[in-house]
Amino acid sequence: MEYNKKTGKWESKYWHPTLTTDAMVFEFDKEDGSLQVPLIKRGKAKPGEIPTFEGYWATPGGFVLKNMLSGSCGFINKNNINNYVLNRE
Repeated sequence: MEYNKKTGKWESKYWHPTLTTDAMVFEFDKEDGSLQVPLIKRGKAKPGEIPTFEGYWATPGGFVLKNMLSGSCGFINKNNINNYVLNRE
């Protein structure tokens, strides 16, 4: 959010009220019997953004946009991320 000096109000570029979702997807590896969870690695913040959790692993998800079903948000976000990897650490 940014403070607008002209209006004296805090403003956001996001639709309000805001709602975020995260997707938890589990994969069972038949070869070694392990349970795996696909994660994304958070990238660098864009100029002017707060560098929150850069380089940390997270579940796919994001903001639910207007006229979007909340259950589809994590799926759409996963498919839009270039560095979607499976964390095998």
